[in-house]
Amino acid sequence: QGVEIYPNDIIFGDGNGVLVIPKDKLDMVLVWVQNIARNEAAIVKDLQAGETLKKAREKHHYHEPWKNSEKRK
Repeated sequence: QGVEIYPNDIIFGDGNGVLVIPKDKLDMVLVWVQNIARNEAAIVKDLQAGETLKKAREKHHYHEPWKNSEKRK
């Protein structure tokens, strides 16, 4: 498929497919993963409080994991 893999790249696979993370991007990807987990938890909380999914996703930057919707410790 034209994907280049280099020594020390991180390869992750599950039932949905395979992902190659360049070693020099790993720290950034880990921050994004943490943001996604926090944002998804906040979205669930908002949904339970009666918020719409669309509004909760916008509020918590669902499609922009590099952004944090709230200052977090």
